[in-house]
Amino acid sequence: MDSLHPSELQNQRLIIAVVTTCITLATASFALRCYSPLRQGGSKYWFGDYWMAGVLLLCLGMSASEYIGVQYGYGTHASHLSPDMVMGFKQNLYASMLLWTVGTFGVKIGILLSYWRLSPPPNHAMFQKCIIGFAVCSICLFFVNSIGLAAQCLPVSSFWAATPGPAQSQCFNRTSFYFASTSINSLLNIGFLVLPLPVIWSWQTSRRRIVASALLFMLGIFALVASIFRVAVVSLIDWNDVTCRSLAPSRKNSIAKIVPDTFVSYNIWGVIEVLVGFTCANLLSAGPPDRQVAAHGR
Repeated sequence: MDSLHPSELQNQRLIIAVVTTCITLATASFALRCYSPLRQGGSKYWFGDYWMAGVLLLCLGMSASEYIGVQYGYGTHASHLSPDMVMGFKQNLYASMLLWTVGTFGVKIGILLSYWRLSPPPNHAMFQKCIIGFAVCSICLFFVNSIGLAAQCLPVSSFWAATPGPAQSQCFNRTSFYFASTSINSLLNIGFLVLPLPVIWSWQTSRRRIVASALLFMLGIFALVASIFRVAVVSLIDWNDVTCRSLAPSRKNSIAKIVPDTFVSYNIWGVIEVLVGFTCANLLSAGPPDRQVAAHGR
């Protein structure tokens, strides 16, 4: 690999900084989640806690994949890399996409489990039916994404094949699939953000907890923005410079005016979405909403 241009070095530092910050917050939020039952009189851990422990492993795997990507030239123009490094990057990217699929599904189910615990029957029977509906939608999206991303190129090695031409023809229209997948995912995220609001508004609780809940949902909005941003940039992915450039220089449109055309990563926004969503799910169970009030239906 040639010596890095200052902008490429900045790209790699940005990747490392963003991923490190997000995974640190995610891990800290899970630690707070685990500490919360001990702080609240020795409450027992429940299924949702064990579920999120598994999702944490996925988050760590996604973060590790980003670090590995940097070792294979993530943030560097493909023209500055050897064919073997580009191939290695694409192999890592393929694994990262599958990790995102499982990770975003795990986070969604984790959030729904927290919602369920905050809404005891019979007070919120309709709310629980909505939770089940969102769970079914999440499962369906998970299977579609898993099959679509796993089989986007056949044979699978076509995804990272070094030679263009025939290998490219063995991949279906990935841009259209990514756009449809991320659009549906963003719509689901909007629903997840809005779903608990009527229940929260019905609570009789302190102003401090209301403010804490509002801050938590602002963090959820950031995760939503990350998923929406992926929708915005998906059509601008340049597969000829996939290690660095998500915006082709010739495609100057409204999105190109907002983001720099040197480095916009469709993949890293997915990592941010999952890690921030994971953090929100843990904080939701750890404290801000008045879980005891909701749990006893008072």
